Amino acid sequence: MDWLTFIAELFKALTWPVVVVAVVLLLRREIRNLLPFLKRLKAGPVEAEFDREVQEIKSGVETQLPSIPPSVTTSPEQQKLLQLAEVNPRSAIIEAWRGLEFAARKLLESQDPSLTLPEFQPPIALRRALNRLEVLTRDEMGLFNDLRSLRNQAVHQDNFAPSYESVLNYIDLAVRLRSAIDSRLRGGTVG
Repeated sequence: MDWLTFIAELFKALTWPVVVVAVVLLLRREIRNLLPFLKRLKAGPVEAEFDREVQEIKSGVETQLPSIPPSVTTSPEQQKLLQLAEVNPRSAIIEAWRGLEFAARKLLESQDPSLTLPEFQPPIALRRALNRLEVLTRDEMGLFNDLRSLRNQAVHQDNFAPSYESVLNYIDLAVRLRSAIDSRLRGGTVG
């Protein structure tokens, strides 16, 4: 191989990488502005989707659901969830969901004692029953559905690795909705 052939081959091999790096450098500000709009970003174990969705839901709850006040004190159950989040975030999310699901079932049973557990055992059947009996407000039902969807991600995604902060936010949202449901059970008021 002569020098001219070597330089030509080297040029062909380096052209695309150099062009890609140059474009990224030239458009780095525009790319940075687009990052918040990404629905899903996967870079190895990094999962931005769950984190972003939890943050969106939390900010929506702050503005749309004043009936669900922020947690002022930490209940023993919430304390256990927070400890679990440090060790196993996926399990903490699942357990927070289970507590919410349990409260929703109790609310349904209080509204219609003829309902039996198999009628609303699967989460989708529970959602249908909550909608049919209108025991939650529209915004509370939206939060319930969002939390169910996020719980599904935790259960079904391989390599699920949310940030610790997003797990804490999920737990907070689930506990707040559960306490709203529990207060409705104690007070007897519905939606």
